[in-house]
Amino acid sequence: MPSVLTRAGRLQNMQIELPHLGPASQYSLLYSLNGLRELGPEARVQVSVEQGGVVLIEKTLHAGDADLYSQFRVPRAGSVLVKVKAEAADGSYQLQVNRWPITNSVKSAPIHDWEHALTVSLGKSVFAYGDDAEICPAARDAA
Repeated sequence: MPSVLTRAGRLQNMQIELPHLGPASQYSLLYSLNGLRELGPEARVQVSVEQGGVVLIEKTLHAGDADLYSQFRVPRAGSVLVKVKAEAADGSYQLQVNRWPITNSVKSAPIHDWEHALTVSLGKSVFAYGDDAEICPAARDAA
């Protein structure tokens, strides 16, 4: 699994460009907040992966759900932006993006609707994850 990008640092609003991604591969992204003691109850960190204004992955992180793992594909060759918007949050982060062989055996975003669903073969295993959805909603979002 070749690494596309590995980065760590202080949490801040930022855009990170991932250049030269292509539709012949799929990619995994792990964005993780470190030092959960530094995240107060109002802390929110919105992480998205976008290409040409199209959101491929998006999730809001907080002390109860402090990381995002997802695999994704790009609709066309080119750059992708990882956008991070921190609100009332302090601490540090780690980001790891890897390139994988393309396969329909592993869930990969965007698959928000039937038009983007993966074709799967009957009788074959399919591997998936659910971290791209909120498992523990933030307190102010739970109402």
